[in-house]
Amino acid sequence: MDPNFLNHVKKDPQPKKVAVIGGGPAGMTAAITAVRRGHAVTLYEASGALGGQLRHSEFVDFKWPLLDYMNYLIAQTEKAGVEVRLHTPAKPERMEGEGYDVILYAAGAAEKLPPVEGIETVKPWKPMEVFGRETELGERVLVIGGSETGVETAWHLALCGHQVTELSRRMPECFFKDADRYQERLAKQEGGGSLEQIPKVKDIRLSEGQVSFTVKKEEKTVLFDDVVVCGGVSPVREDLEALSRCCIWFRVIGDSFRPGDVRTGVKDAYAAAMLI
Repeated sequence: MDPNFLNHVKKDPQPKKVAVIGGGPAGMTAAITAVRRGHAVTLYEASGALGGQLRHSEFVDFKWPLLDYMNYLIAQTEKAGVEVRLHTPAKPERMEGEGYDVILYAAGAAEKLPPVEGIETVKPWKPMEVFGRETELGERVLVIGGSETGVETAWHLALCGHQVTELSRRMPECFFKDADRYQERLAKQEGGGSLEQIPKVKDIRLSEGQVSFTVKKEEKTVLFDDVVVCGGVSPVREDLEALSRCCIWFRVIGDSFRPGDVRTGVKDAYAAAMLI
């Protein structure tokens, strides 16, 4: 979102008491905008830090624009005077009796497991779990999923020195996006990492320590120490009905409403805060 949007916020003649649930980019944008509208805002974040899924940018050097944006939003949240409560899940029993006029629900989205045969036989990692914990993974890492998240996770692990195999049921364009640049980085460093990307696979079957699949009518098997699965995300929508009874006006925003990219999430949050 263009930061200049925030320079055109007009004060509301009837200030309200507002709670924002979730400290990701949508939650912070909603909180900042609501304060600039003249409302008293408390932001609840269940974890110990603001940033949401942008926090993975702290560990990936090629994500520096997202890191800069996350730090900008955190600084603006502090500057605006938002009351931030970390380590504080916003459960209905906590919110009852607080007297909030408005609650904006921005709990984000949760990663989900893809429907892969045998996935219950392994202990899969989700993409956001590996950032900052790369040394906990074994040398050979299998990444299942050809989304942009899957591709970036695979390259990141390869650059960290892992031997990575990535499988995709389709031929994703992001397999080729910036591939030359990543390969050049791998060639220059001494970490020993590698990445083999295999598209158009069928019949993926997991068992302990190995994956079998079909590609071009040929059966193949790859051994792995750990597996990362990228099955997309689904909106987090816990206790919505109960929370809606704790205020006069309630709205779900950001990825909790509809998973998307950072830009769509913060625009939705800005619009919601302007409607208060």
